[in-house]
Amino acid sequence: MLHASKPADEQARLDALRQYQILDTAAEAEFDALTEITARILQVPIVLVSIVDADRQWFKARFGLEVTETPRNISFCGHVVLAKQTLIVPDARVDPRFVDNPLVTGAPHVCFYAGVPLQTPEGFPLGTLCAVDHKPRELSAEQVGLLERLARQAMALLTLRRRTLEYRYADEERQRLTQEIVTVLDHIPAMVGYWDKDLRNRHANKTYFDWFGIRPAAMRGMHIRDVIGEELYALNLPYLQAALRGEEQAFDREAIDRDGNLHYSRATYVPDLVDGAVRGLFVLVTDITERRRIENALFAEKETARITLGAITEAVLTADAAGQVVYLNPVAEKMTGWSQSAARGQPLVAVLALRAFSGQSDADQLREAVAGQGDAAQKRAAWLLRRDGSQLAVEYALSSLHGPDGKSLGAVVVAHDVSEARALAIRMARLAHHDPLTGLPNRLLLHDRLEQAVEDARRAKTRFAVVFIDLDEFKDLSARIGEEAADEAVRTVAQRLRASVRGSDTTARFGGDEFVVLLSDVADKVAAVEQAAKLLDVMREPLRVGTLSVPASFSIGLSVFPDDDTDADTLLGYAEAAMLDAKRAGRNCLRVHGG
Repeated sequence: MLHASKPADEQARLDALRQYQILDTAAEAEFDALTEITARILQVPIVLVSIVDADRQWFKARFGLEVTETPRNISFCGHVVLAKQTLIVPDARVDPRFVDNPLVTGAPHVCFYAGVPLQTPEGFPLGTLCAVDHKPRELSAEQVGLLERLARQAMALLTLRRRTLEYRYADEERQRLTQEIVTVLDHIPAMVGYWDKDLRNRHANKTYFDWFGIRPAAMRGMHIRDVIGEELYALNLPYLQAALRGEEQAFDREAIDRDGNLHYSRATYVPDLVDGAVRGLFVLVTDITERRRIENALFAEKETARITLGAITEAVLTADAAGQVVYLNPVAEKMTGWSQSAARGQPLVAVLALRAFSGQSDADQLREAVAGQGDAAQKRAAWLLRRDGSQLAVEYALSSLHGPDGKSLGAVVVAHDVSEARALAIRMARLAHHDPLTGLPNRLLLHDRLEQAVEDARRAKTRFAVVFIDLDEFKDLSARIGEEAADEAVRTVAQRLRASVRGSDTTARFGGDEFVVLLSDVADKVAAVEQAAKLLDVMREPLRVGTLSVPASFSIGLSVFPDDDTDADTLLGYAEAAMLDAKRAGRNCLRVHGG
């Protein structure tokens, strides 16, 4: 039995795994559903989401298997983690790597195995999505593709879970800061309260209790007359009525607290205006002697809130119960293209025009949040249509705001731009399969194309040729013209090859100065040799590198399916061996395997 060794970057991989906080967590419906769907699609009895720890493989989700973990040193998934690529084992009972594996000879009696790595954006495989059968079988290319797409979905679930935890920690910090603000208000030596348009209390700080002996929690919902008494209410009523008309009021008043002490205070009534309508009024009552200190404290509090919202990297938008925008922080202004002044009072669904990647509008999600059904723990990804017509990929969360009576007061939306991460994922996918210098398919993609060519040719009963091309004396050329010029020469060779073959053919860069061309659907070996000879004629022309004309010489080897063999790796090896024969024969030579 062949034990899979651990990758060279194992410690970094384990560090990445710890960040996901997934090991030994409870079952989750999304992962369980994914394993069941995979089992139904592939028609296999066992499907696992396997997380490979330091010395074990632990199953986050399992379909058709009772055990929750097995040792890593006997796992099939350890081989996938090491190779960082899909592993298909048609029959483990005859595979030298697994023939005497305890998982094969005993329960769960693995015969067929297919595993796809669950890779982080940084390239660390956390584990696999794997399918197991008790009998030998093969997967079609389509089934392998489906399994790989499902594995990407499993990784997306892991990433979403990690981000959910991160946002949960951020929300806890937000709640802590909110509590700190409440604590600050309670220690301000001034009465600070909010009264709705019916003059019923919605918020009062601790100083109200110091003056009137009513605790803030008990005061909520009380009419202001019942709090301050009939006499003081009658004196303040003209100012209250003016404030409810939208006119800010400030006046001095003598008042006696519950202990009989006389205070000379300044009262300020500030109407709470939204779209010209007064929703209530803010009340601030301070001792004149403490006025400056209180003003500074309030300014510091407001500045702290402004700087905090302005400094965070997420966009924050708030809307009232009518679904109209109340506030945007600077990040939200930049993200949406709406300024605070232009957006205020606009419908939230207009300022934050979201469209799911599937094309469906997310406006209903925003309306549900405004109606009191927003779930901050649920993160969504969508396109954001900005005011100028451009769009961004964003991830967002919705939180409903509720009043003391449980009624919705509106919603808060927290969003961040994931366009760069999305583009990076696309670029990483391309880099994983293409040579960065020439843009041609690399060895990994060549291997996939070669395996597919074997399947297609076997099914259609056709032939194809593997042409192995080597640029002779490349090291000497590089030393003579310089590394940058040599790179340009390689790019020129790649362009010539790409321009000289059909669209159905594949041109790949195999190594530094080595290329492989798959000539699809050739009539016979003679026709393949003729096409390869034409390639050689094209390639032997001098290479133009800047102002230089560089003589070029190539060695070409060729093998043909199924004349030489039916195995993809063997055909490639035969073509390479023929190329080496050509190189020994001299410059610009072509050799055919077996010929």
